[in-house]
Order: sequence, then C-alpha cells, then structure tokens
Amino acid sequence: VHFVGYEDSDDAWVSLDDLKSKRLPKDAGSAAAKAKSKAKPELDLSGLEKGMRVQAEADGTYYAADILTVSTAKNRAKAPVKVHYCGYTDASDEWVSADRLRSKNIKAKEADVNGKTEAKGKAAPAKKKETKSKPLDRIPTEFDP
Repeated sequence: VHFVGYEDSDDAWVSLDDLKSKRLPKDAGSAAAKAKSKAKPELDLSGLEKGMRVQAEADGTYYAADILTVSTAKNRAKAPVKVHYCGYTDASDEWVSADRLRSKNIKAKEADVNGKTEAKGKAAPAKKKETKSKPLDRIPTEFDP
C-alpha cells in the first residue's frame, strides 16, 4: 500500500483483513464471512411433501408458499425445494435451499458415531395418558349454563 502524501519508504504490505474499501468484495477476510463459513447443521427434508404449506424467504422476508417439488438429485443439492409463493404468479416460483424455509416438518440431522447423519426428532408419538372422569356432585339439568 502506498499512502498518499507520504514517501515511498513508508509503503507497507497489508493483509486483506486490514483493508477497507467499497471496491473489495464484502466477504474478503471479514469476520462475518468466517462465521458464515462454519458448518451449518444438515437439515432433513424428508418430511416435506408436494402441496405442503411452508414459509419461504425472499428478499429477507418470509412469505407463505406451497411446495411444488422436493428433489433428491445431486445437481439440486444446494436448492432442492421448488416453491410457489401464494398470491403470486407462477413466474415467481423458485428453487430454494433448506435454510430459506420454515416448517415444523424440517428436522436437523444428527451425526452418528459412524459419521452418518440421521433425522433428529421423535421416533414414535407418545402415548396419551388416560384420565379418569371425576364423579359429579350433582346431576346436570338441561337448564345448566
């Protein structure tokens, strides 16, 4: 770097982390970019089906959307879900990644001891507790509110 108004002997080598410029890429050496590069937990999309209503992010805002397709193809790994935004034309349909979706049916995958990932969540629904009804002190009539 050459500092304007200083001699050539004051020139210095500087890392990208120490530079600030509008012309540099926003993620060049920034701490925010390093935080984003950390591994995100894998999400299990097997609970998503065609026609299911979810919330999908577009331009930083979540909108109601219907799932059109859930792809398992390798070329669709980055954005495996095609959604239709409710109230908008078919031209706004798009392929989105799992991190841009909100749904109770999307579960995080856990790493297994062998390095495999499995869906994190309940294996089977819990049994309902049976409750005994309490005997009434009096007999209800048809005039009771």
